[in-house]
Amino acid sequence: MTKKKKKTKTQIKTVFDFFDRDEDGLLYKNDIEEMWTVSKHELNKEHFVPPLTYEQFQEGWKDISAKAADNILQHLEEHKNKQVNFICNFVIKIVFEFFDADKDGKLTESDCRRMLLMTGKSFEDSVQILKLHSMPLNLPEFQKVWTSFDVDLNRFLRYIMTRIQVIFPFI
Repeated sequence: MTKKKKKTKTQIKTVFDFFDRDEDGLLYKNDIEEMWTVSKHELNKEHFVPPLTYEQFQEGWKDISAKAADNILQHLEEHKNKQVNFICNFVIKIVFEFFDADKDGKLTESDCRRMLLMTGKSFEDSVQILKLHSMPLNLPEFQKVWTSFDVDLNRFLRYIMTRIQVIFPFI
């Protein structure tokens, strides 16, 4: 199977799964209507008669216009980006609360330095990074400057999980 064919099969499955909200393996009228709306009314609904199995969906997808497919795939990408942003903001909030030592809703320079040191930054690097920002930082300010800290999020989350397991060994 060619790479393009495999990618297309993966995309088709992703689209089907996205609209199969109840995960029963069928698309119903409301699912098709939503897909039609997302396609900006470019989808020919005659090729997608509900209830629709995945195999039937694959057959219908063969006749979909490029514009309809592009609109649907763009919508899925935008949806994924919103989810990623939500998760990132949630993680940043957890990080903020974890390092807000006095729980006053602000990270001091000391709080931020402690965080940067725990992520593997050198003391000198942390001093240079923190010079770029006025302290203390509230949560919205911290969210804006988070990327400038250039933190390896996976390493950092592993560190936090290790600390939590030390405190709560039953987790």
